[in-house]
Amino acid sequence: MKLSIRKIKPDDTRLAERLVMRTMNSLRETHSMSPVPYKPGRKRNTMMCHLLKTDPGGTIGAFSGNRLVGYASAMIRDGHWYLAHLFTDQRFQGKGIGRKLLKRVYNFNKEAEIHTRSLATFAFNPFAVQLYARFGMYPIQLLPMMTWKYDQKKRVQKIKTDYDLKAVPIDDYDQIEILNSFDLPNRGVCRPEDHKFWIDSELVHGFIYQYRGNPVGYTWITRDTVMAPVTSSKPEYLIPCLAETINYMRGRKFEKLIVWVPGSNGSVLDFLLKNKFKLEENELLMSDRPFARDDCYLPASLAFY
Repeated sequence: MKLSIRKIKPDDTRLAERLVMRTMNSLRETHSMSPVPYKPGRKRNTMMCHLLKTDPGGTIGAFSGNRLVGYASAMIRDGHWYLAHLFTDQRFQGKGIGRKLLKRVYNFNKEAEIHTRSLATFAFNPFAVQLYARFGMYPIQLLPMMTWKYDQKKRVQKIKTDYDLKAVPIDDYDQIEILNSFDLPNRGVCRPEDHKFWIDSELVHGFIYQYRGNPVGYTWITRDTVMAPVTSSKPEYLIPCLAETINYMRGRKFEKLIVWVPGSNGSVLDFLLKNKFKLEENELLMSDRPFARDDCYLPASLAFY
């Protein structure tokens, strides 16, 4: 089989999106898990195009002729290398394509000074976990995916906390400095380019939470019902920020709410279980060193953490 590896073009993102969803659902079905609902679109994948813009050398594909059979994308933020995607068509697995792609994106920017390498993956995929470990990234944290589903037959009660927070919409680049003030201590990096993307996106909206006039946290909410991330200035504000986000989404009758929680944060897990969330599956954070504050940060999607 002749295989060529090259940079992905914007028009290729449609193929990459389909490859990711098809491969992921095939893996889920292999492990007797429900597939993620998906309808192929005709538009370019905006998130993949964003990574093409910010990290052009970190997004590549493996092609057999004109057929995309593997896809990988990585980003660098403040010296933190993060693997957003690595997928190989199930019909071409076992041929070393994933390893070749990972090797290429691992050092896609040789001029960058990297202090951390990490990713989030499915805990039920031991082959991927083993591959990443060979590149020096080891399991450091379980990430339970907690979900809540809307039931029109049941009354939804508002969650009350000890803090009366005010939600201020995030809609201006001038607010990014505030977001950075949370990201640097909690996530370990500033990522203004990603916040600009989310501000401009029609699929995402967010809030800065204030208590007595001072910012104490923020959240982004995706149209497909994911709270990602939720973060706070102090541990005591994290659950109130999360509660405000849940109240907002439940009030607008989102059919399903999704949030990832560091497994070490028992307080948040207990709070969610008491408020009718269920553990749907476990993901896994892998890294060459710890980097995020589990008591003040609930991660964004697996592609961004």
